[in-house]
Amino acid sequence: METYCVYLEKAINLISSASKHVLLFLLGVVASIVLLSLAQTFITTPAKQLVETNKTKLVWGVQIGSFDHPGGFNYIRSKLDEDGYRLFETPVLIADKTYYRVWIGEFTDQEQALKASQYLSEHYLIYGFVTEILHVD
Repeated sequence: METYCVYLEKAINLISSASKHVLLFLLGVVASIVLLSLAQTFITTPAKQLVETNKTKLVWGVQIGSFDHPGGFNYIRSKLDEDGYRLFETPVLIADKTYYRVWIGEFTDQEQALKASQYLSEHYLIYGFVTEILHVD
């Protein structure tokens, strides 16, 4: 009887230990989902509020680079201008350092930006990505 109780106690400890690990895992998953949801809310809400002012608007563009100095894509600017693409630089502060995101276009919809991205990759070997951009006039 004594041996049986020892085995039963060990089994209970194993089950509760496994349950603790499962519980911690589930708490981690839930916490991650909550944090992502909060981050998305805090990141997108201010941009949408700024769009309502006269000086800013959300546009579609093709981000083609991010540099730690202004003018990072000046060497190709004139050729892109000839093809009708206007380059923009937007300074962003990341970890107390200013970077300059370079993007092309003020497209009204995502499809136009995707076509421009495809053209850039085929003709210039520039592989950017399509994104919504808060443009300040």
